[in-house]
Amino acid sequence: MNSLRKTHSDFGGGKRMFNTKAKKQEKYIVAATKETIERSKENYPDYDFNYHTNIKLSDFRRSERNDTYIRPDGGMITASPKHDPSKEYVVLMSEAKHQGTNDARAEEGKKKQAMGNAVERAVKNVNECHNICASIGQSFVPYVIYCSGCDFAENSAIRDRLSGITENIGEIYITQKPQEYDSLGCEIPKPLRVTVKLKERCWELEEVIATNMEIIDQSMSFVKRYVDGR
Repeated sequence: MNSLRKTHSDFGGGKRMFNTKAKKQEKYIVAATKETIERSKENYPDYDFNYHTNIKLSDFRRSERNDTYIRPDGGMITASPKHDPSKEYVVLMSEAKHQGTNDARAEEGKKKQAMGNAVERAVKNVNECHNICASIGQSFVPYVIYCSGCDFAENSAIRDRLSGITENIGEIYITQKPQEYDSLGCEIPKPLRVTVKLKERCWELEEVIATNMEIIDQSMSFVKRYVDGR
């Protein structure tokens, strides 16, 4: 018990600072999503844009339960052509992951502690976004994760863990690699590929909006040219 109390005490201010930064990032992601919708409505007046915060998985795939949801920080934006509102396409899903307290601990003269696992938890939503896009027949996956915090410093092992969901950190990906086949003609499994934006300091609102709009523009080019037949 004494050891447990000491652990909580040692964590102290670093945890409070971490929570403040994490909440700031989540707040900015939500605000950026709402502004992204308004700008998208202006840029694409022939489409309606809707904001989904609680995404019910059974609406998109088989599920043992009817009350299972994912709630990425920035939610999900869908677009529907006004001439055919029955069609709905995912054009952006976003999430914020702030990870690391060792910078705050160093300022307080405390020892470093093990790095967190925020990125690993985000992979669940990445997989679900792929499933959702596949279930509605769209070939692009407009998912972005905004990572921040000292755990993402250069040469950090945490950065390497991101290679499981992206190729080059900072580049925007909404499409997957072309299917490849082995010498027997069997499909070679393709790794997931989404957009990962990373920096040590917290993301600013306009930075997030700018990236969101770049992803929206790429998504809408698919919606108009391929999915919507324009």
